[in-house]
Amino acid sequence: MIRTGTCIIHSFRYILGTLFWIFLILLPVSASALDAVILTSSNIIPYASCVEGIKETLSQYSIKTIDIEKDLARGREALEDYRGREPRIVIAVGTQATIVLSEFQNFPLRLFCMMKNPEKELGPAGLYSGVRFSIPPSLQITTIKEAFPERTRVGIFYSKEYNQNVFDEYTREARSMDMTIVGFPITTANDIPKILKSKDFRIDVLLIIPERKIMSTRSMATTTKVIEYLIEESIRKRIPVVGYNRWFAGNGALLAFIVDYRDVGLQTGEMAERKLRQNEEGQIEIVFPRIRVFVNLKAANKLGVPVSPGLLEKADEVIR
Repeated sequence: MIRTGTCIIHSFRYILGTLFWIFLILLPVSASALDAVILTSSNIIPYASCVEGIKETLSQYSIKTIDIEKDLARGREALEDYRGREPRIVIAVGTQATIVLSEFQNFPLRLFCMMKNPEKELGPAGLYSGVRFSIPPSLQITTIKEAFPERTRVGIFYSKEYNQNVFDEYTREARSMDMTIVGFPITTANDIPKILKSKDFRIDVLLIIPERKIMSTRSMATTTKVIEYLIEESIRKRIPVVGYNRWFAGNGALLAFIVDYRDVGLQTGEMAERKLRQNEEGQIEIVFPRIRVFVNLKAANKLGVPVSPGLLEKADEVIR
């Protein structure tokens, strides 16, 4: 009789022990253990590199990554699954993911990154904190003035449809520094050759900004040809070109402002980690990414355009 009771007790302990280990195994994948959800617009290289940076910074947290493949409905469905069992923070990567997350007010901690113009895309009611994917006009104009102090007329090709507010911001910044922005509105990339040949194309520096009317041509090869043509024609006119990524630095532009995708992820992760640690909801905080400045001194010497020694000392990289 005693032996039977002992067996029952051992069996009961065994069952309890088994249940305990099952609980431990299931606990990490439960909703309560999930710290962060990364909602990415797609798996293209820029977004994938950004996600790598976020995960590296938040390596001590549990993370779930969801690729919505640029499908807003897919993104909404994915976030609906987390209603009532919210992760501590949700991070949107790219435009589509950022727009979807703006519709979900129930997540108290939200961040976006890799989006150029959140104020325009989301509107005041949908804004939340994050790292925007654009270069501050004030930094560009200041750097151009420092690099070429005798050149005061900066030309910009832009479309009124997508970049009028950006152009206006450049104009305000230039005016505050006694410089002039000369705008060349375009409706398609085909407008560019005519403008370049016009007698009104009188500028000291050409600043190329991200513009959909140029970037949305039929293929990347065609887009590259348009930009190469812009650079070649400007150099022929002895006009220094300023670009916005590493490609420009190696293809004739005298100045280039570089935003590293992975570093945007690191910066976003740092902001997320701080919010997780402090449980910080607070006011909206939208910051610019960290910018690296490249100078192509080889191209400047070939063009016969002097670059100020002060800028050469401060540049992150100089091509000699």
